[in-house]
Amino acid sequence: MDGIRISPEELSRQNMAVVMLGQALLGAITPNFRMVAINLKHEPWQVRFVLESDDVEDREEIGEVEDCFENYVVDMGRPDFRFEVVIDDREFPSPKYPWLVVFLRK
Repeated sequence: MDGIRISPEELSRQNMAVVMLGQALLGAITPNFRMVAINLKHEPWQVRFVLESDDVEDREEIGEVEDCFENYVVDMGRPDFRFEVVIDDREFPSPKYPWLVVFLRK
């Protein structure tokens, strides 16, 4: 089986983005959050939030996470990214690469 091969520079960039998103999420996660994942393969980066149910306060938190993440990635050359919110209360498998899971509720 062939593994995924990425350059050390790209791996470092992806790790930095994941850490920055994790930092932006501190204090924002509520029991309604099911998953947060990021796809860094192409710009715009996709950041996906999966919520169990639609909630105004959680959407406000996601807006704050987006603002924080934007400020954190300035040193990475101001990459373009898009946040999306998915409402889903069904069981779903963890996404595969190029999606990187930053938060997954058990």
